Amino acid sequence: MTFFKCVGVTISWVKITAPGNSPNTDGMFFSGCQNVDVSGSIIGTGDDCVAIGPDCSKININCVHCGPGHGFSIGSLGRDGAEQSVENIRVSDSSVMDALTGARIKTWQGGSGYVRGIVFENLRLYSVKTPIMIDQFYCNGNSCQNHTSAVAISDVQFVNFSGTTTTENPIKILCSKSVPCKGIHLENVKLSMVGGTTPVKSVCINANDNQFTRVDPDVQCVAG
Repeated sequence: MTFFKCVGVTISWVKITAPGNSPNTDGMFFSGCQNVDVSGSIIGTGDDCVAIGPDCSKININCVHCGPGHGFSIGSLGRDGAEQSVENIRVSDSSVMDALTGARIKTWQGGSGYVRGIVFENLRLYSVKTPIMIDQFYCNGNSCQNHTSAVAISDVQFVNFSGTTTTENPIKILCSKSVPCKGIHLENVKLSMVGGTTPVKSVCINANDNQFTRVDPDVQCVAG
């Protein structure tokens, strides 16, 4: 389902199914949309369950089950130097199972614009590779060059996350040295390896003015 330059849309009780290994099968994709509500739906795909693209604002996603797939994603933004922005997005009371990521923001190097006012809250994760991810170095498997410019990311909240991961790094906050992330807030987060026998740790670079409260695994940001 693709929504382009839509305003005032309500989507509810939708079921979308595609094989977990099918490429480029976003369940729902939004671009240039405002005032959107998505609720009570089940989405299983080989790509993002819900992808929020450029120039979107005031999108609320509630009570959606995702899996398999690539989780709830904002982006990708800023490809080929584009100026693109997303703001005021909320994903709440939802679940992700057997997925690549849970809640993700992804931007290309070399772009500009901003992502701000983002809330992911009350998410349950089951066998998710990376439940929490911010990636300002998104490349999608191509040969990418380093750039100093980047889409600015600020005021992002991950609140009340619990569940299991399939890798040792369930939290990845990977931000640009020249345009660091600002105001990343994690609260009441508890993520452990499937089976609970292997320790996990977070990775965080180039993020400033953060607030981390009751987060397991602990997050310590460093300059990259």
